[in-house]
Amino acid sequence: MNKQKIAIKKLGALLIEPQVIDTQEAKPEQKNQTTAMSLNAEMMNLGFVMSEKLYNTICILPILQVTTLARELIAQLRESTGAHVTHTPMYPNFPEQVMAASDLELYTNAITHYWSNGEWKPAYHKLPKVFSFEDTKYKEIDFADEETFKQVFTQLLKANDSLSEEDKSIIEWFMLNYAQPELTFPEDIPFQENKSVVTAIMLLQKKDISALISNSTDILRMVTYLSEGDVSLASNTKFVSLPRGVRKELVKQLERVISEEDIGRHKNKWKALLHGLRVGDYSKKVYAIASKLRNNQALESFYGRLEHCLNTQDIVSAITLLKTRPSEFARRLDHLLRLTSTKKKRTITRLLEKNQPSQLQQTVASEFLKVSDQVATRVLLQLLGHLGRRNTNADKRIVFPKGNTQKAVVLRQTVLALDPAVVERLIEGIKTTLVKHFPNQESLGKVWIDPELIDCPLPTQQRSASESLINVARGTHLPITNINEQNTLRFFIYWVGRDIDLSATFHYEDFSIM
Repeated sequence: MNKQKIAIKKLGALLIEPQVIDTQEAKPEQKNQTTAMSLNAEMMNLGFVMSEKLYNTICILPILQVTTLARELIAQLRESTGAHVTHTPMYPNFPEQVMAASDLELYTNAITHYWSNGEWKPAYHKLPKVFSFEDTKYKEIDFADEETFKQVFTQLLKANDSLSEEDKSIIEWFMLNYAQPELTFPEDIPFQENKSVVTAIMLLQKKDISALISNSTDILRMVTYLSEGDVSLASNTKFVSLPRGVRKELVKQLERVISEEDIGRHKNKWKALLHGLRVGDYSKKVYAIASKLRNNQALESFYGRLEHCLNTQDIVSAITLLKTRPSEFARRLDHLLRLTSTKKKRTITRLLEKNQPSQLQQTVASEFLKVSDQVATRVLLQLLGHLGRRNTNADKRIVFPKGNTQKAVVLRQTVLALDPAVVERLIEGIKTTLVKHFPNQESLGKVWIDPELIDCPLPTQQRSASESLINVARGTHLPITNINEQNTLRFFIYWVGRDIDLSATFHYEDFSIM
């Protein structure tokens, strides 16, 4: 990770130190039009082009600085486009070569290639390719100064959603390469997983983290990050051994915010962590809770009370509990509505009319809408999308379990449709809440929203996002332009590391990246 890579990836710009920027004060010998044009030509070979602002800036920089910038820029652009790797295809004369080969030849080549762990390839003579022009859409590279560059750090921490591993490494890079007063921290870091990166690094830098620790789970995420685990806490982590000074500080912070409910939410993880922290050496309060956990004694918990209400179908008590935590209410809303529809008639409020929702279902919807303004916008949007598909029965569901991998899981389970009247009421109520949310947000200034964004899927989390030149959300539809003039569709993806999904679904007139 380096400055130019971050600037190009996040700003689409080249970072230039403020040495000679004002074109009005440039001396004649500082004009480097030829050098700037040469650099621009190299960029165009890779699919990029200078903005006018960047070109004018390059023209007035000292030639030594231009040379250094060019070396960094071209190397970074080659890496981002995969041009730094020499690719040797198995079939150099594709597709005609594959179409002409027999099934036996193709199978023999494939199995031998895999047996050799990808080392062996068939020896084919590469035929000359027919030259043709392509309509290239260049990606513009602009100019950025130091202050604009440092705003990348602030904007990442403002994100109200999970970040990719690449973005977390960018936050870490800023904190390790800039003194804390040089960086602008937002008033609040809304997403806890992102905050864990900041607190972990500040802890190692022996800075006060008290203001960033509000509950026990914050500490669990922080140690998980230091142990290179999954900060979403969806999977188990083997915690690293921490120095005595770090352990002492962690237990000090834990003593201040510990609660049995937080500990009970991730019992197995806390058993391992509390043992590794050796809490008995530093805090009697923390040690007492650790003893209850180790001896499998009951811990007081909101979720324990809630599960009891749901298991006994005590809907009224469940609503009372969930209203204290509106976001959890949103996540449990479908479950509550399904419980009211399956409850025996004698145990619920009398039905108003045949084929009409019960009074209890109406109550669930009404009570949720009373607190919906306290639910995060992201959660409301997810719920809105979910409710849009609850008017019909389904024999299976596709879910993406929480975690870094985000592997889709198909649940073979019959789910009956919810009452259309209740669903419609909830959808209209959520839309009204969202409309009230937006005026309170920071103004975007004078902007124009492309109508094509209406069909753009909303990415709900970035944990599993891969590092690439262009990222698209799952379910994105990409039109194939000039379909009547072109008859070739190229797929090329180069990656290093864990395997990724290369599947695609084709439709008439367009294709979808799934």
